[in-house]
Amino acid sequence: MPRKHTPRTVTRSPALGGQGLVEFALVVPFAVMLIFGVISLGLWVFYQQQVTNVAREAARFAAIHSSTAICPTAALAISWAN
Repeated sequence: MPRKHTPRTVTRSPALGGQGLVEFALVVPFAVMLIFGVISLGLWVFYQQQVTNVAREAARFAAIHSSTAICPTAALAISWAN
């Protein structure tokens, strides 16, 4: 005759009740630091790209609008006049 399985009740020790809280307290600071580190890195890359773009635009503006540069439209007007 097969034996019936009777579920056993598991008794928890009161000392194990705070284990989840301790693990949470140990893991959360590292998770928060990781999240803010990724955000900070993303912002740094964004601002670095912005500075690079501003330098590129400034160099282009200086090359086009310098006192020795010949304006392309003025050069065409001079060549057509001759």
